[in-house]
Amino acid sequence: MHVPLNVFTEGGGLIDDVDGEITKSEFTLFDYSGKGSITVPAYHCTIDVDGTPFDQYWSCGSIDEWRPSKDGRFIEPVGGATGLRKNSNAAVLFASMAAADAKLGALLNEGDAGKLLGLKAHWLRVPAPKRGGVGEKRQGVDGKEYDVTVLTVSRVIAMPGTGSGGGTKAGGASGSSTDGSGEAGGIAEAALVEYLVDHPEGIARKSLAPTLVKITAGKAKPQEILALAKTDEWVSSLGTVALADGVIKLVEVE
Repeated sequence: MHVPLNVFTEGGGLIDDVDGEITKSEFTLFDYSGKGSITVPAYHCTIDVDGTPFDQYWSCGSIDEWRPSKDGRFIEPVGGATGLRKNSNAAVLFASMAAADAKLGALLNEGDAGKLLGLKAHWLRVPAPKRGGVGEKRQGVDGKEYDVTVLTVSRVIAMPGTGSGGGTKAGGASGSSTDGSGEAGGIAEAALVEYLVDHPEGIARKSLAPTLVKITAGKAKPQEILALAKTDEWVSSLGTVALADGVIKLVEVE
């Protein structure tokens, strides 16, 4: 069972108030870098800030409630949980993402951490949620107590797969074919034809990219699909469909 990441019932260096891009995204087990006595399920991502990678972790809750999937893409319930607890650090992060951009919120609904690869955002720390009615404190190296904070997204700069400059880091293949002659082109054409069979009224040209990404999910890399759909050349090269008056339809065979 996979749970959505925006339905709710914490590594390597503190960053704050910076722009950065997610270059690795997964669910894993985290032992607080050996500093804690427990291991917890957590969301982990590597954020690239001006060429410097920072590993960040957000706890999802108890290991008795959640486990990462074998491929690390999903967080799976051990018992009957249906969503992350609202006061978990991971929930705070994912809620901030959904609040920053509605499209990102819809993406989170798929529950797939891999879909966040390539997200470029402004990252900002906020106070951790109160647990047990009190705010969390942590002792700094100077001996003083500081409020515990959670890293969140305050603004989306570029959505995953939109070619923000980190396509290769986000799983895209530099040098992959964008003229439709490669594997992604064949997958995209087959999926488009199948879609149009069920939708004879056609699809608006402006809706091609998001529709193609959706109907080829799990079959081809979103970056490659987006590259194909970006211009009219690929559509024009297909013998199975035609573009007219801003609408793509199947070619009628007499």
